[in-house]
Amino acid sequence: MFRNKFIFVLIILLIVIIGFFVFTNIQNTTPSQPKISLSEEEWDFGKIKEDEKPAHIFTIVNTGGEELIISRVRAACGCTATMLSSDHILPGKQAELKTTFNPVGYEGIIKKSIYIESNDPELSKVKIDIIAEVETIPAPKAFLSNSQWDFGLISQGDFPEFTFTVENKGELELVMRTRVN
Repeated sequence: MFRNKFIFVLIILLIVIIGFFVFTNIQNTTPSQPKISLSEEEWDFGKIKEDEKPAHIFTIVNTGGEELIISRVRAACGCTATMLSSDHILPGKQAELKTTFNPVGYEGIIKKSIYIESNDPELSKVKIDIIAEVETIPAPKAFLSNSQWDFGLISQGDFPEFTFTVENKGELELVMRTRVN
């Protein structure tokens, strides 16, 4: 009986010791590969005017054990400009990605994406979204009844005439000046 208890205690003690060493080794080993981590995956600028150019700085952190290399940052639209402070990020360090949005020509809620490619083997491509609600600046907006006219065959000395309608679909008064040569 005493021998069985001794073997049982010995086995339990052996399991605890082995478990302790395995657990300690797992905790002490730092990842030997780069790992990308973002401060945010989405940023909302809120309500902005069409003539504003809001900017936001995203932080990219390397939480891995090797150097993180950013190979490409690409905005899905020419309305979004990006500037990366460093494309090589050492373990535990960070870089800043400044993003500027130009809302000219947009109105309403807009969502644009930015893609970051790196040497992170688990997450080689990440996406950041920026959102804004663009309020248009009041302005006149001229629309022509036709955008194309066919004058047919014109000879020298002919003075063709045509009629078109201009409509203001804007919020402010449209002022037109004519000039005849």
